[in-house]
Amino acid sequence: MDDASRDLSVRHFPSGIIARASDDTVPMLERQEGLLIEYLPPESCTAEAIVRACREEGLPVDANDVLIMRSRLGRPTGRAMVACEEPLGGTASEDFLRHLPRGTRVKIMDKYDVQAFVEQCERYVRLSEDLRFLARPENFRRTVTITELPTSYGRLDLAYFIKKHANVDLAPQDIVFRFKRHGQQSDMAWVVCPTERAANQVIHHIQETAVPKRVQYGTLFGCSFIWARRSSVFLSHPNLDFVPSRSKYQIVTTGWHHDMSEEDFTAMMNEISFYPQRVTGHSIGEHRIGMFFMEFPRMHEVKKAFGRLRHIKKRWGITESEVFFAYPKTADVHWADEEKYADEDSACDTDIDEPVDY
Repeated sequence: MDDASRDLSVRHFPSGIIARASDDTVPMLERQEGLLIEYLPPESCTAEAIVRACREEGLPVDANDVLIMRSRLGRPTGRAMVACEEPLGGTASEDFLRHLPRGTRVKIMDKYDVQAFVEQCERYVRLSEDLRFLARPENFRRTVTITELPTSYGRLDLAYFIKKHANVDLAPQDIVFRFKRHGQQSDMAWVVCPTERAANQVIHHIQETAVPKRVQYGTLFGCSFIWARRSSVFLSHPNLDFVPSRSKYQIVTTGWHHDMSEEDFTAMMNEISFYPQRVTGHSIGEHRIGMFFMEFPRMHEVKKAFGRLRHIKKRWGITESEVFFAYPKTADVHWADEEKYADEDSACDTDIDEPVDY
């Protein structure tokens, strides 16, 4: 898939800071351009149900004013936007909630919130293509994880601050945001830098870097501190389709010689008191990097292995920006015929993978 086919809708306003005098004295109700409705149950997350609730409150909207966030399968996430400039505040907002299912939340949106939501809907639909893009072999060493991002940020906003602080130019389609379970944008994003050197440059400069929580309003809403590191790597290969799901008690280690066999790796691990019950090797051809999946019988051995690998990384002088070991996880795959997804079943979680991106 070429990059031209991956062009996504992004916000086309400049990322420069607006003068504070222009907007900070205008109340939110007077800047309202829409309403964000969240946590709608599937049966109520339809344009007809939302329009009916709005009209019961006296809001002049129709189906063309409603945008529902949907997955690639067309299923609603429970989030919807209503284009409506009719003021909704005070007791009016409480009355509006009475026409919606219990647990639903309503927020007022200004024009920047509206633009951000439209972009998020587009990115959420194309998330599968974006993850496959991250998993290309040529992007293995060029992918950087940005954390602690304000959830109001879009691709242009993040690209602007990376250019400002690290002097690295990024195309908007090379930035992929993570999403939470109900479609909310997370505080994490993955960026694919032009070169490995540029990736190292981003990691070096983006360390507890202060950025405004709302780009358009400068420091009016305070700031967040973002970090860059290689904490996530993505792989996609037919030989690895079922390896991570084979067992929860696995560790993957990278950076080995690409010609190293599974037998040689197992023998070396045994010499340093690692005793995996199964080893699966994989080579990333373009980078000539070998990686191995080590499977253990119990979680206790996995935790011990993590501690020892952390000690080995420090003893061998491997830089912190290098991914030497990690916990392998398969991307959540939702099929059209599923009613209950395995990743939403808490009984399938373990004490080691639950804190990981979920």
